[in-house]
This record gives sequence, C-alpha cells and structure tokens, in this order.
Amino acid sequence: MTAPNGVQATVETDPATVTTNAAGQAALVWTTPGWKRIKATAPGYVRSNRLDVCVLAADGRDCDTPPADIGTRPTPPPSPVPNPPKQPEGRGDLVVDRSGGGSFAVGNLRIDGLRVTTDGNPTGLVGVRWNVTGGATTAWRIDYRVPTDRKPRWRRAATGNAQISKLLDLPTARGVELRIRLTPPTGKAVTRTIGSVVVPLDDRVRQVAIRGTVKRRNDPLAWRRTVTELRRGATVRTTLPAGRPTLVVRSHAKRAVIQVRSGSKGAWQRLTIRGRKDGRTAIVRAKQRPKSSTVQVRVVSGTVRLDGVAITR
Repeated sequence: MTAPNGVQATVETDPATVTTNAAGQAALVWTTPGWKRIKATAPGYVRSNRLDVCVLAADGRDCDTPPADIGTRPTPPPSPVPNPPKQPEGRGDLVVDRSGGGSFAVGNLRIDGLRVTTDGNPTGLVGVRWNVTGGATTAWRIDYRVPTDRKPRWRRAATGNAQISKLLDLPTARGVELRIRLTPPTGKAVTRTIGSVVVPLDDRVRQVAIRGTVKRRNDPLAWRRTVTELRRGATVRTTLPAGRPTLVVRSHAKRAVIQVRSGSKGAWQRLTIRGRKDGRTAIVRAKQRPKSSTVQVRVVSGTVRLDGVAITR
C-alpha cells in the first residue's frame, strides 16, 4: 500500500501473505497474472526493499504497463521521523590519560573499547564502557584513586557481573584514576588500568563565586551541559585542596589570557587558553600548591567559556 507522500506499508492481512520456514524460505503463489509488489517484514527488523514482480498469464502474455512508481524515485519520500537537533562541534572529553585502551584477553574472553565517557552528562556521573567477545564476564569491579590525596589509595566505585557499562559517582573537583578487575567464566581475573579523568566542580554551584561580565549558556557537550562565558575583567573565586588549580573550559574561537593566584597574597600566574574553532573541551592547569587555599582567576583578555574547576596532580 502506497500513501500519497510515497511512503509504503506492508499489508499483512493480504491473502497472499506467507510466513517463511525455519530456513527463512517462503513460496509465493498468485492466481491472477499482472504486476505484484512484495516486501519482507517482521517485528523488530527493518523492512526490506520493495520488489516488483511480473506474473505471466497462462498463455505467456507479458504484463501490462508497469505502475508509474516502479522506477527509482529521484528523491526519497519525506521521513516521518524528525531530524535530531544539531549538536555543537568539538568534544566534551575530560579524560587526561587513556592508558587502558587497546584489546586484551581475560581468560577465554576478549575485551576491547575500554573507555571513559563524560560528554554532556547532566547528572555529574562519569561513564565507563567496554566490549566483550566470546561470552560474558562473571564479575567485574571498578576502583578509583585520587592522586592528590595525602595518602592515595584505591577505593571501590562499582561492581557488576555481565554488564558492559556503568555510571560512577566520583569525588568532584578532583582528578581521578580508574582501574577495572574483570573475572571470566574460565581462567584468572585480570586488573587493567582504565585511565584518568577530571571530575570538575560545576560552574553553577555556589562554591564557585563568579563576578563581572558573564553569560550562562547551554552546551550539550559540556559537563552537566552548561558553561559560563567570562569576558575581560570577570573573576572566579573558590577554595580548593592542595594540588594544581585546574580550569575546565570549552574553547572559544579566539585565544584568551587569564591570571591565576593562590591565596590573597600569592603571585599572579599568567596563562593562555588556545583558541579553537571546534569549541572542544580543554584542561588548563596552574602551578602546584602545597596546601589548601582560595584560588582566584581573572580574565585579562578574550572570552573564557568556563565549564568547571578542579585540582589535578
């Protein structure tokens, strides 16, 4: 059946409808000659392309003039599904170390695609994903460690069995290291490094005081999907533990210059944020600080699209 806009649907109630056997085969029989139109369909599958068949008369006469739409259409019919909203360019990647990539064996299984995902998660959770071939794991455990802690140690973040992804609730305003231990049905468990990721304190929280010429904007690929645009003279003030003050920014087309100071009497450090037309996430680090203190950031020139702040090593 063909609708006025050219979209075609399979008429499953037609008497000529048949069901395939276990081998996927079916015999089609018609009692009248002429052009016949067939499609294959099944719940949960994509419908096949249309097939037009000429059934000859008993005396061998050919079919009449074929249907007007039997030829290839110059343009496809309009889709009933709306186009997804346009995504911004660039990436919202907060991973700073990917040492856990590649493919490796875990007993009788093959693991690949081990990765961290942070793009545009409004919940503030960090995703970990991987692929398994050859079966399924019987158990896995993900641990995390904060290298800027006075005594860094591994802590359990999540456990599971056959799943191949997990969202993690990790300490904020920190750089965090991740590892995974995978147990196969046969063989020994394997522990593998996943990598390191920055989990920022979001730009909208009250612990981050922002003053000056600013604009709040939505960004689907930013951490928690928002950024704060800071213009010349704008300032950011927050308190952070010992470590390197780190800004997470969504790059602007033109470069920006900022100054960072620890404490009320510390020297200002001048940093340049490189301009990028694709607007991808960038990690900007200041000098190491031996103890907790207030951190101040001042925009000297350009536009800074602040996504969050953290401490890294």
